[in-house]
Amino acid sequence: MDYLAWLDLQCRMLPNVQRAIVALAAEPGQSLQLMASWPQQTIATSDLLDTATLAASRRAPVVSVAEDASGRSMMLLAQTLATPQAAVIVVELPAQHEQQKLLLQLLAWGESWLQLLAQQPASTASGDVEVPEQDYSVLAAACSEPLLKTSIEAAATCLAQLFGCQQVAIGLKSGEDVVLQGLAHNTAFNVKTNMARSVEELMAECLQHGHALQAPHTLAAAQTIACPAHQHYAELHKTPIYSLPMCRQDQQLGVLSLQRDQPFNAEEEQRLATLSGFLGALFEAKRLSERSLLQRGRDSLRQGWAAAVTSHGGRGKYLLVAVAVCLGLLLMGSGTYRVAAAAKLEGVIQRAVVAPIDGYVSQAHARAGESVSLGQVIAELDDTELKLEYRRLQNQHDEYQQQYRKELADRNLAQSQIVHAQMAQAAAELQLLQEQLKRTQLTVPFDGVIIEGDLSRSLGAPVSKGQVLFEIAPLNEYRLVLNIDERDVPHVKAGQHGRLFLNAYPDTAIEFEVSDVATVFERDGARISYRTEARLLENALFLRPGMQGLAKVDVGERRYSWMLSHSFVDWLSLKLWAWLP
Repeated sequence: MDYLAWLDLQCRMLPNVQRAIVALAAEPGQSLQLMASWPQQTIATSDLLDTATLAASRRAPVVSVAEDASGRSMMLLAQTLATPQAAVIVVELPAQHEQQKLLLQLLAWGESWLQLLAQQPASTASGDVEVPEQDYSVLAAACSEPLLKTSIEAAATCLAQLFGCQQVAIGLKSGEDVVLQGLAHNTAFNVKTNMARSVEELMAECLQHGHALQAPHTLAAAQTIACPAHQHYAELHKTPIYSLPMCRQDQQLGVLSLQRDQPFNAEEEQRLATLSGFLGALFEAKRLSERSLLQRGRDSLRQGWAAAVTSHGGRGKYLLVAVAVCLGLLLMGSGTYRVAAAAKLEGVIQRAVVAPIDGYVSQAHARAGESVSLGQVIAELDDTELKLEYRRLQNQHDEYQQQYRKELADRNLAQSQIVHAQMAQAAAELQLLQEQLKRTQLTVPFDGVIIEGDLSRSLGAPVSKGQVLFEIAPLNEYRLVLNIDERDVPHVKAGQHGRLFLNAYPDTAIEFEVSDVATVFERDGARISYRTEARLLENALFLRPGMQGLAKVDVGERRYSWMLSHSFVDWLSLKLWAWLP
């Protein structure tokens, strides 16, 4: 395992490191063996070795203070590593007591990279962790800033300079959403502006896919990946946009979005992927260190209760633990809040089949609820009068044709022109009648299902031109219409997902995504609801237009106490406002 490459990476990222070592114990209880030192060829001092030995014996981080040759006060930080053999890293740097916790966190999350290195073949391990020299500047810039916001802005600016980007945006995950935290060059922004929201949509789309997205697609990229937010942003700004998630193991921490004139090549994408992992863990460590006392206490309580629940204590504690967990979940716990609404399926498009002429219904071959195919005849109008008129005009046309020939034979040119015009008029009327005869057979414009119309009970009934006889919707192309209560409309937004249970199929869940919110309102007595449209993420063969059921939209994380009390609190707020002068 190449400890030297990993140690070099750690020391370049940590600020003001003077010396560092990695020591390893082959067997428990044995003295530590020096595996790597930084800078290279540096002799490990007794203080470094003693601190490493103490940390290895305690299996815990150790912080000590010593003096160097010039008498300066130096701080020694030791962190044990979860490797197959007991390993310890010790770094020496100027005493900065306010940075102890952050530095220990940086060493701790750097351990995950070392674990990845241990799982790789020896022939490739060192090459995979090698970071280009110029990329260290990004990590150094992020580590040098004490605050999360300034660290993010410094990293974004350095990334923009390093890769020649017009703009670099960094967002961190907050619950189910991504919040824009900083832009390159210390660019000021307001999270409520359209620009910030569009960037957050890019980041949310990237986290939703779980991997890097680039628009427009390069030749090497998968053309089947749908990233509408990235495509729209690239078309709007006329520059390629590249986003990739910042992850630590399986945990998504945030997103990097980079905008420049030229798409990123494979080498640059690999460099960015490496940097994103380190930056995400660094920002997460800074975020944890900047938590307020209330947030720290809340996290500590959650960890304490989790430990109590999983412990193997006495049986008498079970009831107390259960009550405490219930109260904690009620007061401080959170979960996914779902907005319920009545739902109905509609066809994406509905085509009307109308009467082409005035006439009478002769035959009906299909009715509402039946599936039909393109070109299928579903009804016929009576064509008796049209056929009689067609024969009359045909005879008249033949007479004009005979008269025309006669006039030509008699060399009566003027009369022949008149007869020729009459013959052409009769031919045009014949063609019109032919078209009308064809249209007496009502055909289906596409494969679908008849959702309205039944002429089987109206045979012989008169119809007028333009009268709607059938309405047809395509198969497997539906939209979901939700009736959202006006009190829940502020919580529902486009892009949110949910599940639908139909009355006909209560055991089958159908996933959907909200596409359009609060388009039209409807009044049902004293209740007002807003029509909200959604698209189905899967089209089952058993779906039919008009099916109804119950849908629930996942609107995000909410506290359980809020879920139980917000309706009453809202009602009480309105009543108080009405009563107060």
